[in-house]
Amino acid sequence: MFISKSLNYSRRCFLSQISSRSIATGTDLSATGESLSWQKARPWHTDDSASNLAKDNEVTMPELFKGKKVALFGVPAPFTGTCTYAHYPPYKALQDQFKAKGVDEIVCYTVADPYSHYNWGKALGNDFDKITFLADDSCEWAKSQGLDRDYS
Repeated sequence: MFISKSLNYSRRCFLSQISSRSIATGTDLSATGESLSWQKARPWHTDDSASNLAKDNEVTMPELFKGKKVALFGVPAPFTGTCTYAHYPPYKALQDQFKAKGVDEIVCYTVADPYSHYNWGKALGNDFDKITFLADDSCEWAKSQGLDRDYS
């Protein structure tokens, strides 16, 4: 049920070049939906040291943004050619410079399930301590920002 629900949302709610939003430096994204959350990217199977439940892996907007300097970039989908070769690499190359400039957290955001987002990050050789991967698995945040499109 969860997998088909996530895949259904992913098919219908892609971020696209047509659907973009410029967010100025200093914008307070903690107020973009206090009840909305993203999911931490994670493997499907975890050992006993970590929970795989959605409620235990949610990150609310205030938790992520309140009182922090966050560099956020969004990608349309994990494992796509453009995201893999054009969107992600500049952030990986500059991650230490972002941190040196006082950025508390670098976040790669997508509308997808947290498992594919995790495996894409792993395939890219991402250091999850340097660039956090978060997934809007229900597309609720994207919808609240007018970034969703139905391509079904």
